[in-house]
Amino acid sequence: MSKGCNRSFVYILIIALVGLIFVAYGANQYYETRESAAREQEIQDVHDNLDSLIQRYRDALRIVESLGVFQNKENMQVSSEAQAAMDTLRKYIDAVSLFAMDDQGTQIIGSGAVSKGVSYRYRTYFQKAIQGTSYVYPGIGTNYKTLRLFFSEPHYSDKSKSPVGILGLSVEAEKIDELLRPRTAATILGLITEDGIVFASSFREILYKSVLPISPQRLNEIDSSRQFGTISISPANFLISSRKILLNHSEYYVSREKLKNTNIELFSLQPAKKREYAAFIGIVVFVYLLIVYLSVRLAMSLKRINEQKKILAAVNAELIENQRILEHQATHDYLTNLPNRRAALEHLSKELSRCRRMGEKMAIGIGDIDHFKNINDTWGHPAGDAVLRLIADAFRHEVREYDYVARIGGEEFLLILPFNVEQNIVEAFERLRSRIAQSDLYIDCIEKSIKVTISIGVAIENEGLEIGKIIANADAALYRAKNSGRNRIEYFEDPYNGF
Repeated sequence: MSKGCNRSFVYILIIALVGLIFVAYGANQYYETRESAAREQEIQDVHDNLDSLIQRYRDALRIVESLGVFQNKENMQVSSEAQAAMDTLRKYIDAVSLFAMDDQGTQIIGSGAVSKGVSYRYRTYFQKAIQGTSYVYPGIGTNYKTLRLFFSEPHYSDKSKSPVGILGLSVEAEKIDELLRPRTAATILGLITEDGIVFASSFREILYKSVLPISPQRLNEIDSSRQFGTISISPANFLISSRKILLNHSEYYVSREKLKNTNIELFSLQPAKKREYAAFIGIVVFVYLLIVYLSVRLAMSLKRINEQKKILAAVNAELIENQRILEHQATHDYLTNLPNRRAALEHLSKELSRCRRMGEKMAIGIGDIDHFKNINDTWGHPAGDAVLRLIADAFRHEVREYDYVARIGGEEFLLILPFNVEQNIVEAFERLRSRIAQSDLYIDCIEKSIKVTISIGVAIENEGLEIGKIIANADAALYRAKNSGRNRIEYFEDPYNGF
């Protein structure tokens, strides 16, 4: 092997090794991005279901508020109808209690496990809501010694800037637990308070553990509040404040996201897939090295292939242009360069579906040049062809950009004009007719200007009518226009009927 070949081989090897570093880095980034998206997707359904359930409870509180429960809070009375509505609503959402409190935390009305006249101002959910914050509070209920979730919302009077009471409800925490079902068995899902206390989880061993940094003083305050009854809160053996954690000698990725408009947070722990990662990187490196090898072997062939590509590209461009010309010829009238009857019917079908879907109307007009046979007989067919071209140009310049004009045969033109109640479709057709009637059409072949008029029959699209019937209606209207003196527009029906 010559020295030149050896030098080239060394250069290629160095480039390949440098490229390998970038490929490995890129593969790592791609794998991390893909796995991150997969981890987010893993809990997305759970997150959406939790948001939906919480929104359902908040909607229930708004319904209670609309019952006027604060109108007679002085004597703690509501109408029997309002009480019955609350009872029915509580059963419908399967809540333990529905209640309203005044600004001192005293329950004034409720349904289910409530204590009218009792003050709960010491409860965090009351303290937060009376300060104007919607709040979700997990805790052991006073009447039911099981973990419940308390939802509270501030209530404002018409003139108050601060809450004058709160609305609340409580549900069994099991309602939340039922939704914490990951797709993958190895994934751990959980809900935490703003202090990082796990109050619901698919991994029971971490319940009532703190998974965020928390001071001993705050732990004592939570225990003293008896938020979780006699259960003593203690720190977990891991924290979810970092991207990765070590749990039971295995590495887990951490994902966290607050539930919509709440103070509670959903977290997930998903195991790192080390074997899958190593296999993925190995495959990427192998494929890269294989590509490098094949690239060297095929280097000399690429030049010939590129030259052949240029030839093929030129041929292909010519074929595409020929195809475009053929397609244009198949869908356009050779004389006026307007769409022909076939293209017009296809467009009409699509536009008809669009108008019906959008709730719009559509006017279909058939325009026919008056006494066109006399033009041919008097000035010859070249003059007649020139008239057709000039009228086509006039239509093209006069219609709106979303209107459609086609030549559908002989001296007949099809006009498709979508419109709504705010648009004057009668004026639009009249503008087209008068443009033709007021123009002097200069005919080159006879070196003379002549006057030409056009009659138009218009049918309005009606729900359920087929295209053939609509065109037949337009033909009938055109027939009336011809028999009524020409140079006029006749409508088969009222254009604005149905709006």
